[in-house]
Amino acid sequence: MTPTGSREQRSTSPRSRWRSVGPPRQSRWSTPAWRRFREKGDRWAEGNALRILSLIQTETGHGSEALDSAQRAVDLALDLNSDVAEGHWLTQLGHAQRAAGRPADALVSYHRAAVLQRRLGDRSREALAWDGTGQAYLELGRAQEASDFHRRALAVHRELGDRWQHAVALCCLADALDASDAPSDVQQYRREALTLLDDFTDPGALRLRERITNARGEDA
Repeated sequence: MTPTGSREQRSTSPRSRWRSVGPPRQSRWSTPAWRRFREKGDRWAEGNALRILSLIQTETGHGSEALDSAQRAVDLALDLNSDVAEGHWLTQLGHAQRAAGRPADALVSYHRAAVLQRRLGDRSREALAWDGTGQAYLELGRAQEASDFHRRALAVHRELGDRWQHAVALCCLADALDASDAPSDVQQYRREALTLLDDFTDPGALRLRERITNARGEDA
């Protein structure tokens, strides 16, 4: 979603909105949420709450718990026979697998997610799965393949006008190129990412801006 209004705004992605709330409040909401939905028999909402809980656990360094929550969400999607839920929740499973130090397993989850999203015609979520694929390849020391997937994702985010994901993909591509033998465009991509991030003020965007700025200093 493209940001609108003043520049003093938060990122519009769901991941960024959760980042802006803060981990303690997130955990208090999400943990009982999936239990309430289970009691009500709302299995889709239960799975989505587990996905959100896994996202929080991933970002707060609880890798094994994040993996368990994400796997339970995907299992529910399979029981529901829902391609929409499975495709979306598989991407979070990939993130959790990477956080748990299992990038090879994450590649399988991201690939399955991308295939489902392509079938559903959701180009944005397909591109998010490609971004995850690139990050997993980089963690496996395969920088060229990482760059290829980030370029594919970047083209879609740019075409769809998603400035937040565009900036994230540029940052990931720069990291992949930095680890390759030909990092010629790294600084250009980081400058472009910083320009895009000017539109966002949530804590996650501030952290990403700081990381890019530090990386540019190391490259100087």
